[in-house]
Amino acid sequence: MLLADNSPTPKNYKALLKRGINCIYVKPKQKVNQVFITESHNEIRKYAIRHGYDYILHLETDIIPPVDIIERLLLGQKQVISALYFVDEGPYSHLMVQELEPTELQYQHTRNVQAPFDILKCTGKVEQVYACGLGCILIHKNVFERIPFRWLTGSPTHADTAFALDLKLAGIPQWVDMSIICQHRNMSWALHDNVQVDFKD
Repeated sequence: MLLADNSPTPKNYKALLKRGINCIYVKPKQKVNQVFITESHNEIRKYAIRHGYDYILHLETDIIPPVDIIERLLLGQKQVISALYFVDEGPYSHLMVQELEPTELQYQHTRNVQAPFDILKCTGKVEQVYACGLGCILIHKNVFERIPFRWLTGSPTHADTAFALDLKLAGIPQWVDMSIICQHRNMSWALHDNVQVDFKD
């Protein structure tokens, strides 16, 4: 396991190291969140390449998957396969699954499938989608060795948007196991810069 910590200061990173957790620190200061989050993704990717891993299970820290998530995603036998999770809160909550606007091929114009129609996506099967989040995704080395994470400059989107675009351009389908729903400890992005967890001895 490798944890990429992008907390506002290295305090949490140092506490994690003391507990024997394999961890790196990505400085977020003077960067928009798309940049330092993408840098965190790429540090994990470079670590996997350096150590010769066959897969990355890319798991964001606010996503709580089932304990057998690796085995279940491997059963899909896909190069890129995700589990489901919801974004936003209350009546605005919807699946993190993106669809392409029918009249526009530029990726900046994708949107998440909106509630209440998103529940129709929960078929219990492995389904091909245009895009999904990087919150809980299994990526084969044939993909992560070729495609780095990036974000689209000037766009409010994040690395999952650019990753899905690069997959599409490379002709690599993206899949979701619609039988796996993870808990998402969702919160407002407006609070992001003020959040820090303190580890106490």
